[in-house]
Amino acid sequence: MAKKKKRLRTDRLILVIIGLVVVIGLVIGGIFLLKDHKKRNTDTALDASNNQETETKTGIEALYYYEPENQARYEAYQALHPELAEEDVVWMVNVHLDEEPYTNLQVIPESEENNEVLLVNKHYCYRDEFEPAELVETQNGKLVTPNTKTAYEKMVADAKAEGITGISAASTYRSIDYQVGLYNRYVERDGAEAADTYSSRPASSEHHTGRTIDLMGPDGTLESFESTKACTWVHANAYKYGFIIRYEQGYEDITGYQYEPWHITYVGVEASTTMHDEGIHTLEEYYAKYVQHQPTQS
Repeated sequence: MAKKKKRLRTDRLILVIIGLVVVIGLVIGGIFLLKDHKKRNTDTALDASNNQETETKTGIEALYYYEPENQARYEAYQALHPELAEEDVVWMVNVHLDEEPYTNLQVIPESEENNEVLLVNKHYCYRDEFEPAELVETQNGKLVTPNTKTAYEKMVADAKAEGITGISAASTYRSIDYQVGLYNRYVERDGAEAADTYSSRPASSEHHTGRTIDLMGPDGTLESFESTKACTWVHANAYKYGFIIRYEQGYEDITGYQYEPWHITYVGVEASTTMHDEGIHTLEEYYAKYVQHQPTQS
């Protein structure tokens, strides 16, 4: 009888232990289920938040070259120019076209002065002491950068092989000191307002880069170049060699200068080809979209 009672107590103890194990297991399982449920809710909330953030990036905010700190300037410039598309307003403001020429000049950092793609205009200038890192002579003794010389002479040779002659450089590199005298002479002759439409103020001339070439016609003038077969050929083929027609007709409000069919600038084949293929007519637009910012790769 005593043995039977002892066995019953043992069985009860085992049942209690088993019960405790089951209860503990249920508690632990419940904790994990609760944590998982909370995690899923958190993940769902984060996904919803991210989706909402993505969805709110509409209009100009969705542009890869949009700069939030320029929002007020975008709005002001758009109000002044309702005829412009919003996406054009953004890149124009980013390169300071909303500001009066020469009033807030952005000095090109010394570390970037010899970059292949440079924006030098009425809003971006060199420091007064700037000189190109290296200049070499073309076949007719004009000074340009080494890459410009190679590309220019290849272009001239290829044109000649196609029966096109008369591509000749009239003006290339100019020092800042030289530009001082040149600009002042134009101002004395025509006045500052007129001079600013065709001549750069010192430190703001593309000719300082050593990558710009003015081409002349058969009579030795720049103006006569436009009526030549050489001009037609250059305008159709310059991009293949890394050159652009810097001041195109119809874009004077952007470039700040009158149409100059003789003025070519070396920017490298990658940049010139992109501009050609994408229908970009000004270095200002290319600079805003491909130098200041880079499009996302899909």
